[in-house]
Amino acid sequence: MKRDRYDCFEDPSGCWMVWDVRKARIAKLNRRELMELTQGEALSISDQLNGREGRLHPELVTEGGRFQARPPG
Repeated sequence: MKRDRYDCFEDPSGCWMVWDVRKARIAKLNRRELMELTQGEALSISDQLNGREGRLHPELVTEGGRFQARPPG
């Protein structure tokens, strides 16, 4: 079974991050490190990056410094 490239973890402060398993570092999206997230944000982003949201991936956007999934269009 193929291992996911992206995983998420809770850090000691209680925030969540998305980890790039292949590069062994915090994942980046649009030059932003995917850290200091809520658990829901980290799970959603890692699922999307791993291709679990179907053929058309929702676009990840930031609003007020927080990541949100927005359908394309």
